[in-house]
Amino acid sequence: MEHGVEAAPRHAVESDEEEVGVNVHAAVRLDVDARGRRLVVLGGDAGVSVLAFANGAAAWEVLGDIAVDGECVGWITAPSADVLLAYIPQPAWLALGAEAPLARRLVEIAAPSSVVVVQDYAPARYIAHALPAEAPLRFLRHVPASATMPHAWASFTTPWEVPNLCTGVAAAVYAEAIYAHVPALCVYVPTAQLAPHDAMPRTRRAAIPLALQTLSVDEARRKLQRIAASEEAHLRVLVALLGKENGAREAQTPLLLRAAQAILAVPSANMAGVGDGAMHM
Repeated sequence: MEHGVEAAPRHAVESDEEEVGVNVHAAVRLDVDARGRRLVVLGGDAGVSVLAFANGAAAWEVLGDIAVDGECVGWITAPSADVLLAYIPQPAWLALGAEAPLARRLVEIAAPSSVVVVQDYAPARYIAHALPAEAPLRFLRHVPASATMPHAWASFTTPWEVPNLCTGVAAAVYAEAIYAHVPALCVYVPTAQLAPHDAMPRTRRAAIPLALQTLSVDEARRKLQRIAASEEAHLRVLVALLGKENGAREAQTPLLLRAAQAILAVPSANMAGVGDGAMHM
């Protein structure tokens, strides 16, 4: 076959078909009308630490849930009268392509007056003294010209200067808040936990062992306190974002219990186990 006469040979990597897009369905259910409140989105190791540290967390009632393709990936509660809290235990393990539709639906349902997203970051081990105990809280902030920055945001003094990397749920929610023209703050908390690599396959939510299903709220708090890795000074700043807590009461469906079950069902890797020159597999 002469290529000058016939069409060039086709290869397996070529295709005349359109790329198949990722089609992920995200749903947010909220049993109360909480539109117009300040929205705080917690997840990962930082979320565990806040739940373990906040005095009134045992009384935070689950008021709604967040689902991706029918699988529950998070819950919603109201720690105070003017704050709505969305908690996503394992944001790094969401189905690929789920972040944007989840964030869009969450901001639509909450219609918040401002948005704060709290996300972990692992300090670079190759930078001297860059351990979680010594690393600062970092932030990205966007305040529209027509809005006023919430007073509590003044506590954050270390912007995350370039080069920085905002990905996953945090990036998606932060972007949706900007599109909605409301003040947005992304807080990065140093952690010793290693996030899964982007190339690792995403999995469904882990099954919760029977032993964890029978946890009491007090047991759940103690277990979370043992794995919480954030510094107390950082936690005081983060808990202040949740406003003045509602009066103590017994929650019929406590968020603390759901969080412990979800977090403890999935093992995590710690940076302390990765030595100089080693790889986390």
